[in-house]
Amino acid sequence: MGKAPPNPPPVPTSVKPDLWQLFFLVGIRVRFRLVVGFWSYYYRLTLRFHPAVKRVGALQVSGPVDWRLDPRGEVTLGDVRINSGSVLNPVGGHRRSVIAVGKQGRLQIADIAGLSGTTICCHEAITIEEYVLIGGGCLIVDTDFHPLNFSTRFVDPSSQINTQPVTIKRGAFVGAHSIVMKGVTIGAGAVIGAGSVVARDIPEGEIWAGNPVRFIKRIGNPT
Repeated sequence: MGKAPPNPPPVPTSVKPDLWQLFFLVGIRVRFRLVVGFWSYYYRLTLRFHPAVKRVGALQVSGPVDWRLDPRGEVTLGDVRINSGSVLNPVGGHRRSVIAVGKQGRLQIADIAGLSGTTICCHEAITIEEYVLIGGGCLIVDTDFHPLNFSTRFVDPSSQINTQPVTIKRGAFVGAHSIVMKGVTIGAGAVIGAGSVVARDIPEGEIWAGNPVRFIKRIGNPT
């Protein structure tokens, strides 16, 4: 019989970062703080003077956001976190967040809500409640944008456009690259799987996913 192999050397339980690792870690932290600090302060200041904005909380913004706010609309923003670009959340790619509110639109985003590379188009009413998280690259709309009738689309494309309010309730989570269509209510604590198309109401405390979205399982009491 051959000799038994020698015992392997002990695996260290912890590895201390060297100076270069510490240098880059500190650099990343400083970069995040500078970027987030600049854009947060910039939008907290400038949005206060926009006629459509009724309230601005302690926004935390990680990059330039495309704000398309009609001065006749209404926007209420709580203490919201908006990731725009890939600085803090690479899941949405390099997409900027886009927030568009029409002349009759009413957009409300409550405290402790978070968006990442999200596009919101509000022509009637969109409400995002507390502790809602919207994953990278999502689209939320309350309008069809165009008439459904073929001839009307070319004769008078701004008429007969269907709109219905959208509500995403407290603690719900919408996975990355999902689309939430007009007239939808997503219940408290519900979870929408990544890449889903949501064109129907979702009960609270359930997981739904797919295109079209379908029930996966119940996850219990949303509170």
